Amino acid sequence: MYKQSQGFTLLELMIGLAIFGIIAAIAMPSHKDQLEADRTINFIEEFNRNLKFARSTATTSDALVIVCPLISSSSDGACQTNWTTNSIVAFVDLNANGTFDSATDTVLREMSKPFSKDLVQRSSGSSSIVFDAQGRVSEQSTFVICANKENNNTAALSISASGNSWVLGRNVQNCTISTTV
Repeated sequence: MYKQSQGFTLLELMIGLAIFGIIAAIAMPSHKDQLEADRTINFIEEFNRNLKFARSTATTSDALVIVCPLISSSSDGACQTNWTTNSIVAFVDLNANGTFDSATDTVLREMSKPFSKDLVQRSSGSSSIVFDAQGRVSEQSTFVICANKENNNTAALSISASGNSWVLGRNVQNCTISTTV
């Protein structure tokens, strides 16, 4: 008696994979914009959560809490001005000198560097955001992240002088992009 086999032949499998590959090749470029938009809004939302945590820590511990870009949270150093190429670190500044001292200061949170092709800009202010014991900051500012250093997919966040921060949304502000010839 002849036993009927179940499954696919090699030819059927190859044809199925070829069809899947063609459909995937057509669909993938259309997802590029969505992936960039998701990357920018995810960065801004994580940054917002870290700012809220830093403000909360400042008010509950009655200490200065600084959020700024640092080259490394494992070594001492001053806050940097470039929010794009450095890790963003929130730390309790116990000696109130405005710099990170690994011997005395406590790291609260550290965000990884933004995607290498993205641009993060701050509208105004110094290199750091300093929350005082009341949760206030010295000046309000706005942050914008632009995917691939372009204004097609952006996300923005605002910080008021009272220390409150909120996400402004997608594509509501643009980066200032310098073009070199």
